[in-house]
Amino acid sequence: MRFLAVEYAKMRRLKVWLVAGVLSLGTLLFSCMQLFRSSYVAAINDPAQQHWEGTLLWYAMAKAMTAPLLAAVLASRLVDVEHQGNGWLMAATLGQSKGRLCLTKILALAPVVLATTVFELGGLVLASRLVGATLPLPVGPWLWYAFASFAITLAILAGHVWISARVDNQLTGLAVGVLGAFAGVFTMLMPSWLAHILPWGYYAVAAVYRMSGDGFESTPIAWPAVTLFLLVLAALVALGLRRLDRIES
Repeated sequence: MRFLAVEYAKMRRLKVWLVAGVLSLGTLLFSCMQLFRSSYVAAINDPAQQHWEGTLLWYAMAKAMTAPLLAAVLASRLVDVEHQGNGWLMAATLGQSKGRLCLTKILALAPVVLATTVFELGGLVLASRLVGATLPLPVGPWLWYAFASFAITLAILAGHVWISARVDNQLTGLAVGVLGAFAGVFTMLMPSWLAHILPWGYYAVAAVYRMSGDGFESTPIAWPAVTLFLLVLAALVALGLRRLDRIES
């Protein structure tokens, strides 16, 4: 807990919450663009319009684009301070290895990722209700995607923490984040097998709706694929953090 408190102090100084809030607000606004059209709002309670299904699919697309950037920026800001201030050496004198310090940063950033997810999905529901949506919310699919998008973003963020720790130049991690944003959006439009082989494609894999000729249709919840992805990425990050300790020693 002492090390986590130190990371939270760094986050306050680096305005991590402010950066996350700005990116999260952009995600929310992109996801509810249709609510700015009066013709859409006028028919929002028409079951044929499938408001909740379409909104969640729009959110999945927005999340695929902005979450990789969020992960890259948060990891870069919180790790770069160690490169700049020789924080790795200071942490080592307190008994915290480079790998353990990175793990502490991942744990410290997890509430930020959770808060952005809750803010975005809660904001979508609130905005819909405020413009007059009265149809019942399909709670199950929304809760699933909330969990999946949080877990996927946290896993990708963990990878970015490793990249930022391994490479001093933070432009590398940010470039990976930009690449991930493009890949995330394109995998929403590409064949499913392509989404399964890219980390950023799992925002599309986890999506519970897809566009069809008549609107939106449900797809089976891909919990086995998402679970396997999370386990594989967690194992890779764990190996990477152990490798950081070996390099340091």
